Amino acid sequence: AEGGPSVARDAVLKESIALPEDMPQIRFYDFNRGMDHRALLQSFLSTAFQASRFGLPVQEINKMIEKRLELVQEDCDSHTSTSGCTILLGYTSNLISSGVRESIHFLAQHRMVRPHCDSV
Repeated sequence: AEGGPSVARDAVLKESIALPEDMPQIRFYDFNRGMDHRALLQSFLSTAFQASRFGLPVQEINKMIEKRLELVQEDCDSHTSTSGCTILLGYTSNLISSGVRESIHFLAQHRMVRPHCDSV
């Protein structure tokens, strides 16, 4: 058959449709502009599908950190957090024996997360 089976041709050769106006454009981090770690992490939102799946949680964590830096109202009692946000860290026990043990220690030591719990 000329041009291959019609089922295959019809499945592949489809007319393009217009993308929504708010569709993010794929853009990679420009390493030629120097290393900006915050901008690098932010760039994951528009790098590719897998990177954007990482970039979305990075964005949420940044929101939590910003909220944590806000001062709380003075009418809080002594049992209330002194920051605007408490970030809880949960992880599986295999992370302790991996290369992120020191990262978890740093976060806990500097009270960037609290309380943290592990599970098997």
